[in-house]
Amino acid sequence: MKNIATGTNVKSLLLVDVSNIFHCVASKFPKRKLSYSYLSEVVGKTVRSIVYGAQMGHEADKFIRRIESLGYEVKFKRPKTYGPNIRKADWDVGITVDAFRYFNRVDKLILCTGDGDFKPLVEYFTANGKDVIIYGCNISRDLKNTATVWEEITSEWLS
Repeated sequence: MKNIATGTNVKSLLLVDVSNIFHCVASKFPKRKLSYSYLSEVVGKTVRSIVYGAQMGHEADKFIRRIESLGYEVKFKRPKTYGPNIRKADWDVGITVDAFRYFNRVDKLILCTGDGDFKPLVEYFTANGKDVIIYGCNISRDLKNTATVWEEITSEWLS
């Protein structure tokens, strides 16, 4: 494990890919969900904590209210529909743009995802002196190889 920035003066940004985490956790731990209060405890104080997700109607309203009450900023959008049962609400670009918005204000980027599409983002941050921590399930090898530190979510993280 590599050294990472720690201490009270370290400024961290937490970005959570809700769809990735939801599906990966559900496939590894059926009928279980990530505890966002536990995630907050693990991460500690942040400059900003943002979760990104999708909903067709109002099915996620209770979840949104719950995580907002924990101090998370919520960015949800309606997924695009491709055919009768295929929906996609990809936030990769939105997450990346937000990461760069905070680049000069943070020392550490914390991504909660296992999606290897974030490899270029992680590479850029680490190449420019920022620490990147990845928390996820089934984290891609690309993220494991480029992050400062990564940790697979275990049952301890779940509700």
